[in-house]
Amino acid sequence: MRIPFKQSGMLTEQLTADMVHPNGKGYQLYATSILELIRKNIEIDAEIASLPKPLTRDQTICLYEKKLVTGRKGFEIENGINISKGPGDYLEYDFEGPILGVNAIRSLDGGTLKVYIDGEYVRTLSTWWPFTRERYLYIASGLDKGRHTVRFEAAENPSPNNTSEKSVIQILSIIVAKEKEN
Repeated sequence: MRIPFKQSGMLTEQLTADMVHPNGKGYQLYATSILELIRKNIEIDAEIASLPKPLTRDQTICLYEKKLVTGRKGFEIENGINISKGPGDYLEYDFEGPILGVNAIRSLDGGTLKVYIDGEYVRTLSTWWPFTRERYLYIASGLDKGRHTVRFEAAENPSPNNTSEKSVIQILSIIVAKEKEN
């Protein structure tokens, strides 16, 4: 979850152009947050932190796909793909780790799905794409340590770009991260 976005109380849809890249309001929130932090640190004459060690050495994470669904309503499995064709259908996965993504099929008939982590709304994702492709979609990073539950719920409204009568959600797995073991 983006901290300035969360603190604003506004929805991701209001702060991004495409549910990923910030729009004018989103960039304004980022700029304001950075400026406020700089001003605060100047005011309190904060000590400049030193970097403890190279940022990339020995800080590798491993990403892996998790296919085990822990809860479902309405989603049917076809050829290993969880498919929804109706609003209110949902899939749930339990996971651990600081990062979450989803492996989904995007297509002309793609719909929208609401994403909840630990019962809290995080964002809405679109599975519309001008041609059918398997895509890895970012959801969140910086999650607290411990177990989490993600819920994908088919939304009532189709993707804004979808001109068909269908609103199809196709999910293969979630993508999670865990620290690399030596």
